[in-house]
Amino acid sequence: MFYVYKYVYLYVHTLQCMYLYTQIFIPNSKIMVISLISYKGGVGKTTLSENIAVCFAHAGRSVCIVDADDSANTVSWAKKRPDSLPKIEVIRENNKEEIAFKIKELNEKYDLVIVDSPPSQVPISDMIVLMSNLVIVPLLPKGEQETNTINQFVRKVRSLEITKEKKIPVYFVVNEYDGRISLHKNFAESMSKTFGKRLLPSKLHNRVAYAEVTHEGKGVLEYNDNKAKEEIKGLVNDIVRTIKQI
Repeated sequence: MFYVYKYVYLYVHTLQCMYLYTQIFIPNSKIMVISLISYKGGVGKTTLSENIAVCFAHAGRSVCIVDADDSANTVSWAKKRPDSLPKIEVIRENNKEEIAFKIKELNEKYDLVIVDSPPSQVPISDMIVLMSNLVIVPLLPKGEQETNTINQFVRKVRSLEITKEKKIPVYFVVNEYDGRISLHKNFAESMSKTFGKRLLPSKLHNRVAYAEVTHEGKGVLEYNDNKAKEEIKGLVNDIVRTIKQI
């Protein structure tokens, strides 16, 4: 009975995801590279990389995560992932001389390549930005400290755009948000005024579920926290709409 329930559960959630994302990519369309980038650690890049990948995998897309972070946490996550869940390939690559070749190689093999970048301003981060079709920057609502890091990253992106004469689509998402805290609300409002539509509508909250699923090789879509499921599906839906616009 347990096994019947497990497979019915997975089937239902697969259908839910497919309903949301069936038109993410048309047949024979160019494959998408999405990078999660920040110049500081602890903002949720790895967590978001894993959970976004899980949603697309349940939608029937072939997904690969490139773990370019020295901590290699996504590699560890993948080793714990149950065989009964949709497969997500994780490739370790943190060599600045090889990262572009690796992304290009994987770009030809998978529907979606997600790059989990290192939490610092290093040459490999610049290469990841340039190789991406979409850059997502997680933000923690911490006021001036976070704003300084954001400004540093935005200035670097503008420099790359000028140097390479190409537009780099960068979008932001507020993570670990608590609407009861004035600092968080003021931060979100400030980011909305600064970035407009480049601030994705969905906000992720500081939920225990995100930490718990990491230790099991899962995403919150595969967990029993309905609020976490809904907000990650909301974020992925925002990403889908953004993809269609760029």
